[in-house]
Amino acid sequence: MLKHPILIAILLIALAASGCVAGQPVSPEQMAAVAPTVVDMVSQIAPQLAGTYSVAASDGAGNTRELSLKLTPDGNVELVTELADATQLMESGTWLLSGQGDVVVTLGTTEGQSIVEPRTIRLAVEGDGLVATDSVTGSTLRFSPGMLAAAPAAEPTPAAETEPLAEPSTEPSAEPPAAAMVEPSQQNEPILNRTFLSFDRAADGSSLLRALTFNDDGTVTLTSDYYNDEPVVIENGTWEITDDGMVKVTLTGQESGQLYLLPTVITFTVDGDALTAVDYDASIYGSDGLTMRLAANVVGDETAALITVDLQAGFPLDPTFVSVNGGGDLNAAAIDPECPGYVNQQPVVTVNWSGTADFVEAFFVSDDDPTLVVVGPDGNVYCNDDANDHLQDPVVSIDNPIEGQYRIWVGSYARNQLIPGVLVLTTNPDVNIGTFDLGSFIQRPAVPEVLEEPTPVVDMEAIQADIQAESGQAQLQKLGAPVGTVQITAEGMIPLFQLGLDNPTCNGLVNESPDHVFDWSGAKDALNVYFEGDSDATLLVLGPDESIACSDDSAETGNMNPQVIVNNAVAGTYAVWVGRVHPESPVTGTLYITDDASAVPAMLDAGQ
Repeated sequence: MLKHPILIAILLIALAASGCVAGQPVSPEQMAAVAPTVVDMVSQIAPQLAGTYSVAASDGAGNTRELSLKLTPDGNVELVTELADATQLMESGTWLLSGQGDVVVTLGTTEGQSIVEPRTIRLAVEGDGLVATDSVTGSTLRFSPGMLAAAPAAEPTPAAETEPLAEPSTEPSAEPPAAAMVEPSQQNEPILNRTFLSFDRAADGSSLLRALTFNDDGTVTLTSDYYNDEPVVIENGTWEITDDGMVKVTLTGQESGQLYLLPTVITFTVDGDALTAVDYDASIYGSDGLTMRLAANVVGDETAALITVDLQAGFPLDPTFVSVNGGGDLNAAAIDPECPGYVNQQPVVTVNWSGTADFVEAFFVSDDDPTLVVVGPDGNVYCNDDANDHLQDPVVSIDNPIEGQYRIWVGSYARNQLIPGVLVLTTNPDVNIGTFDLGSFIQRPAVPEVLEEPTPVVDMEAIQADIQAESGQAQLQKLGAPVGTVQITAEGMIPLFQLGLDNPTCNGLVNESPDHVFDWSGAKDALNVYFEGDSDATLLVLGPDESIACSDDSAETGNMNPQVIVNNAVAGTYAVWVGRVHPESPVTGTLYITDDASAVPAMLDAGQ
């Protein structure tokens, strides 16, 4: 069975030409019936490479074997290996030119017998020759144009005794192949290993995202997300550079296994980071056209990240972490088919990276099962689901990160599910998803932001009742003379604020009941209350109208004896508390009450 997408596409085109109905599955009988038409189709790929190429190679034991590779214009290939004992091995199959410009040889027949597992050899085009890697010695085999002399016929050699060419490396060759890119090759080379996006509208007006991923093996994937509950549509196919420098995409079927009888072909022009379709099916992609841009650029232009972080290699706050929500309505497979979960169209974090580091790692810590998507400044896409089989948090690690902008999405497995968590960025090898503990960064007991208001320990209604009961016991004296002097020892332990008084200037430690109660006629302009003690004291005066006046020290004079002057005080019963500042010792002194506003307490400074 032919496995390469381009050959499958050719067969399907031939099936369509033979009258098969679109949408019906392709049977093996139908494929066999149209197989001869493959010759005509493949001959259009790269006839300029058809010919015979040969090379002499060591078998690793000092012997020389000769290889002859014949590429025919009809897409068939023959590989003849002549061993040191003059025996020959004949292998045959098909060949094609990949999107990268390499010659891909698929050998499925040995000595006329089909083999179970066909093998593939990739040869780079260099000048007028072909280059591959020798599996025996690991050396480079350079096939030159020309025909080897035919060797005498011999008995077939079992395949087990042959030494086949190595499976080709997927790494690009050190020197670009001469035929890998048709001019303008410099313009189209960035397409390799890139994903392009477009945000469009479907025929019904709903949102539609398309993601086109190019692979350097000549395959391509087109993912379409219609933002509904249906799975995204993933189409597979091939791509190539045309003679006039355009990019031709041929979609041959869907990942679900459905093959197209008529492949879908889109031809793009390349302009910087954009692909613009110039030849396409308008009934599928709309009459407005189809333009796609590098994923790294289109998301940056369409939507700004929720959070932007500037990081330079060696940043002191390593690890750096931010609190974000994961999840969204965009299937992450639209960004890259390998990416699971649903993400927001907006990246949650954009990191502007500068400097050099051995690696940078991003991981997301949560109580759920999130996913992670990172698009680098070069358009490369990095995805992860679980760190391991037992740890559902995702991790993306990038070696030697290049400078530029990295866009990060956090995904969820259900559409529009929100997953709160912490995104961590680090270049510290000692920090990882398994050891990270957010609680270890700030080690202190929890302290409430707003302290609860203290519950008053004193029943003010009871105090008011006691004040009324004592009303009338003190009598006013004549004008200019003190109402009285009272000897008081302040030794209370109740903070003044626990009396439930709405006055933040009141302080000191007092008794539950007032130290003195007196009546005031209200006939004079001022009520003057002060205290002269042997150490620092405070004073509280509560009026009959529930007015409150407090005093501690005189800021102007530095006098530590407190004084309260109430102007135009209303008539009624007043209560006085004398408080102390230091709970270790009581304060003893005299309380004065007068209508002389000029009277002041004796001086008490801090040294006494």
